[in-house]
Amino acid sequence: LTQSIYLIGSEQNLLFRQLFKILELIGFKKVKQMLHLSYGIVNLPEGKMKSREGKVIDADNLLDELKKLAYQEIKKRYKKISAQENKRRARKIALAALKFFILEPNPKSEVCFEPKKSLSFTGRTGPYLLYTYARLKAILRKAKKEKRAKKIDFSGLENPIEQMLVNLLGRFPAVIVEAALVYDPSILAKYLYSLADQTNSFYHDLPVLQAEEKLRLARLKMIEAVSIVLKEGLAILGIETVEEM
Repeated sequence: LTQSIYLIGSEQNLLFRQLFKILELIGFKKVKQMLHLSYGIVNLPEGKMKSREGKVIDADNLLDELKKLAYQEIKKRYKKISAQENKRRARKIALAALKFFILEPNPKSEVCFEPKKSLSFTGRTGPYLLYTYARLKAILRKAKKEKRAKKIDFSGLENPIEQMLVNLLGRFPAVIVEAALVYDPSILAKYLYSLADQTNSFYHDLPVLQAEEKLRLARLKMIEAVSIVLKEGLAILGIETVEEM
């Protein structure tokens, strides 16, 4: 046994401190390998969930509500999408909205879950990250027919936005290690949001497909790298990406 982790809400903090102290006093040798990984309570906009008063949300019902909201949003944006494809995307977007909204704040902080806010395609949300990933994949699909050079010259990536994006990409392995060491998925979630936000600034301000060949190839490779990091990072958080929104 390396470590025994008890993932239980912050309302039980005192109980576990007392339990571990008692085990220490009676000479239980493995108490130092026991950890209470406390997390904040998830509340509703109208207040704290209380089972005795019937103020609870069934997970299946919540997910169904998110799917419906996502389905409606997709239908507004893409008039010609089939119902089957809409349902498929809506499920992934709903799960991304729920998971990211809960994982992005520090685990010890309380969360007020707001379904509509969690499904926004802008801001610190799961759908925003999925949208960014899908947009990158669309750029790469447009460039697919181009003849790719075996060796790419990155020396032309001198713009401060590009430099910041490259630095962010380089931090990915260290971010994963840090999040794992301190049991805090919010570190990875915040990093992925920063990466997506910086990427949006990048392709909003700088041409990619319209740039001259040497720079275009370098920027396309950077976009490909970002898409890989976003997909892998979101997968670690249990979030599936979509190729098209």
